[in-house]
Amino acid sequence: MKFQIKDVKKAVEFIELIKFIKSLSNHITCMCTPEQIYIQIMDSSHVCLVDIIIPKSWFHSYETQNITFSMSATILSKICSMYTLDSIIEVYISDTDNDKIHFHLLHDRENKLFAIPLMDIERDILATKDTDTNLDFTIKTKLLEKYVSELALFGEEVTIECRDDKIFFGANNDEGSFNIEIKNENLEEFNAIDDLVFKAAFSIKYLQYISKLANIYPSIHLYLDDTNPLRITFDATEIKIKFFVAPKCPEE
Repeated sequence: MKFQIKDVKKAVEFIELIKFIKSLSNHITCMCTPEQIYIQIMDSSHVCLVDIIIPKSWFHSYETQNITFSMSATILSKICSMYTLDSIIEVYISDTDNDKIHFHLLHDRENKLFAIPLMDIERDILATKDTDTNLDFTIKTKLLEKYVSELALFGEEVTIECRDDKIFFGANNDEGSFNIEIKNENLEEFNAIDDLVFKAAFSIKYLQYISKLANIYPSIHLYLDDTNPLRITFDATEIKIKFFVAPKCPEE
């Protein structure tokens, strides 16, 4: 397995994705085929699940046989923190040294060469599917990040509510409550069944994690209804991300 990333924008995208994965899990498992890299992450509390598909065409160069491997997301995040602009990211597992994965940050000034031991991790891959929902809307990711940051000052949960064809975000704690009515002009897209009344609560930290990708993905799409987890995607991107968050139970 070997791939290279030369484009600076894509290198930054890759690094931001690694930081995002690190916020959810201490390790990362990659399932590589000749056509793509597939990553599925579940956090330790089993509240959220993320699917990431990076197609072969996204890389500057990419070649592999079918291979699955795991490594420390913590160490990988440390390596990515040493990236400097205009470096080439080169990653490979050699046939003669297949218990390590090699990361190279290649630059005119210096080359930084890392070797990370692979981990032996076994877990089932969960099937995910896109289902029709009663409500979905698209919003600027930076705007969602701003709202979530403000709501976090008033609690560890965020409620997402739809009534009268309007979206409301809310939070509350012993100090008081805070609600945001999101104006229609702040939504890039809005779809809801007629006369929908919907309200669900989610742990706010997961929205904080996903909204930190605002630097690389300008718009974020949320899908909600009463029978499925919150599903979040980013539209019009080569790398496909599906992020699922289970709602808080009423007794919680």
